[in-house]
Amino acid sequence: MLRELAAATGLTSRVAVLDAPYVVVIGRVAARESAVRFATNLFKRELMHCSAVGKALLAAVPEDDARG
Repeated sequence: MLRELAAATGLTSRVAVLDAPYVVVIGRVAARESAVRFATNLFKRELMHCSAVGKALLAAVPEDDARG
């Protein structure tokens, strides 16, 4: 499914899980012809507010949990 998302959008796609207050990227598929490329450390914790995938997860948690 991640490959299909990357192909449909033309963008690198990542999937992450919540490990509050962090997100952990567990998969990545680079777009074939994307102008934007970045290195991703798989299985490393990122603060939620520091990445797009973290912000997407942050938007989905209850406000009290988001505030820490």
